[in-house]
This record gives sequence, C-alpha cells and structure tokens, in this order.
Amino acid sequence: MEDESETALASHKSLCNYSKFLKHEVEDLIPLDWLAIHSDLEFKLYFNSSIPQGYGVGSSGALVAAFYDRYAFDKISPQEVLNYQKLNHLKSIFATMESYFHGESSGLDPLNSYLSLPLLIHSKDKIETIALSEQNLRGKGAVFLIDTGRRGEQPLWFLFL
Repeated sequence: MEDESETALASHKSLCNYSKFLKHEVEDLIPLDWLAIHSDLEFKLYFNSSIPQGYGVGSSGALVAAFYDRYAFDKISPQEVLNYQKLNHLKSIFATMESYFHGESSGLDPLNSYLSLPLLIHSKDKIETIALSEQNLRGKGAVFLIDTGRRGEQPLWFLFL
C-alpha cells in the first residue's frame, strides 16, 4: 500500500473484517474469488472513494458494488439486458452484502452504484432502470445532494418540485 495514511490503514482493517463477514454470510448466495480477495488484502487493499463515509449517501453501497464487480464469479453484468428477475436477484445479493454495514439493507444503493443508472422503483419487487434526460425532468422535480458537513442520521438530500 503506497498510501500508508491513517485513513487507508483503517479502510484496510475494515475490509479485512468485511471479508470475514462475507465468507460466512454470502458464500451460499454468490461465489466469490477468495484467492483474489486474500491476495489483495495481503497487499493492503483499501477503499478510496470520493463519497463521504458516515453521511448516508451511499459509500457502503459503492463499496459493495465494487466488491461484487471485482470478486464475484458468474456476476450479472450491467451491460446485459436486465429484467425484473435479474434486478431483484442483484438487489437481494447486494442487500445481504450491505447488511454488514447497516444490519439491514434494501440493496438499492449498491444496485444503483453497480449499474450507474437511475432506478425507477414501482414496488419492493418491481424495479427497472430508466434513462433520464433534461426533457424528461422538466417541471417534474429533481433530487440534489448537498454536503452539510454533518455526519450521521441527518438527511442530506432534498427533493425540489
């Protein structure tokens, strides 16, 4: 690890603990490349993200998506046609993987991070990806993230209509 900063070391330690959780909780759900995981951890793997941690804006979802993308065997690719079944299967996998950080998870944050596409949520089990354009949004509102500098349970998103 070139960056021996306190943050990188704490992230590495967290990833070591996370991998232990995955070994016990996710092994039956999705096969992971444990040789690659152990090798990367041995080389002091850490998570470097521009998403602030502890604010509730998706840092754990981004980590889960990155872990799945790098280490999952037989993964569902974001480039393939994603029907409701595939999206729900991914959401279920991601919910289990993200539960390490929150106790419970809907799986939506990691799904959104993994796909890099907006999601239209009709119901718990009916999700689809959509394309957003400026034309589609005109007069219908938008969501903005504003960094208030406060960590924890304070809401950081606002819906403007």
